[in-house]
Amino acid sequence: MFVAILGRLPKLSIAELEAMFGKSHVRAVSRSTAVVDTDRLSIDSLGGSLKCGKVIHTLPADNHPTLERASHWITHTYVNQLLAVGGKITLGISAYGLSTSPRQLQKIGLLLKTSMKKHNVSLRLIPNTTTELSTATSHNNKLGLSPKKRELFIIKTDNGAIIIAESNGAQNITAYARRDRNRPRRDAFVGMLPPKLAQIMVNLAAGNTTRATILDPFCGTGTVLQEALLKGYDVCGSDLSQKMIDYTTENLAWLQSKYHITGTVRSLEQADAMTHQWPKAQQLDAVVC
Repeated sequence: MFVAILGRLPKLSIAELEAMFGKSHVRAVSRSTAVVDTDRLSIDSLGGSLKCGKVIHTLPADNHPTLERASHWITHTYVNQLLAVGGKITLGISAYGLSTSPRQLQKIGLLLKTSMKKHNVSLRLIPNTTTELSTATSHNNKLGLSPKKRELFIIKTDNGAIIIAESNGAQNITAYARRDRNRPRRDAFVGMLPPKLAQIMVNLAAGNTTRATILDPFCGTGTVLQEALLKGYDVCGSDLSQKMIDYTTENLAWLQSKYHITGTVRSLEQADAMTHQWPKAQQLDAVVC
């Protein structure tokens, strides 16, 4: 079982999760979080969620859980997992839906630090200026990406339960920026679709299908096709402007030179989407635009 920390538009984040994992496997537990019933969840596959993590403990609602009880479990039970890792560990703590303060979260960390010091294990705490560590802070500190770099989520659900989850990564804002800004061709006049939004659009259309052929009939500079290729999909694109087709061709060639791409570019052509007939249109799995 995993939790996803939802993005700025929670309903869009939920829709993406439902497309990827099935509606029956996704349950919003608060405005900012959802539980996903799956064995594996990678933040890199999602554009609409900020962080994700594996559920490691739940304090049921009927026991009237509090932050103090969550803190007790962390400092008396979870600490053993940290001690087993040993060495120098970096830890961040984020709270969602709880009436608390950054100071209270730091107090939990300091209790852990004191306990671990007695066993000669060092703990570096990520300082909290808010109760939720920002995506940038989590990403820049590589929290959730190794046993020695961890982030705990303490989540109060709408029904009163408290979920404790351990992060397995935050949204890779560096990778999104690289895919957006390092492309050889961009055009502000036709609009610049963010790669993150394009990824959401592809996920909404194709779900977690391992193989698909995606058409963008108004491809512009090719951002949707780029994100589809990164998922391993084959792509077809068209645009009324030959200039945009040239830009897309150059951008996709750049992508293929920088990333391991298993999908193929089937066709890119200047065409009016209102009248054009795509060859083998029956082989298309989704239209994304």
